[in-house]
Amino acid sequence: MVGWGTQPYFSEYAPDGTMLLAGELPGGIRSYRAFAADWAGHPADAPSLSARANPAGGFLLHVSWNGATAVDRWTVLAGASQSALQPVGSQPWTGFETTIAVNSTGPAFCAVALDRQGRELGRSQVI
Repeated sequence: MVGWGTQPYFSEYAPDGTMLLAGELPGGIRSYRAFAADWAGHPADAPSLSARANPAGGFLLHVSWNGATAVDRWTVLAGASQSALQPVGSQPWTGFETTIAVNSTGPAFCAVALDRQGRELGRSQVI
């Protein structure tokens, strides 16, 4: 890890010299220190969920949780009402936004974020 002195830049390199990261601090911010460390994001907000009818049947759900670093997979709950939700699908986390096709017409949906051990990390509002 290299901090470029009073310049707002930092870089990280692999043992073979390959650059892994090139970063720059936002305008007006200066620091002579740069550190690499393990980091885990635990957002205060709930995951976001949107749903739309799938032309092939069922629904397409789009779920994201900006800043969450421990999400391994998403489980979708659906039902006739908020109090009648049951699991209807699951999808591994695929990046900032994960799309999940479910063979359900809801009309109520909720997404649950799970870690690698299957523990619940958070859930979206029911939409």
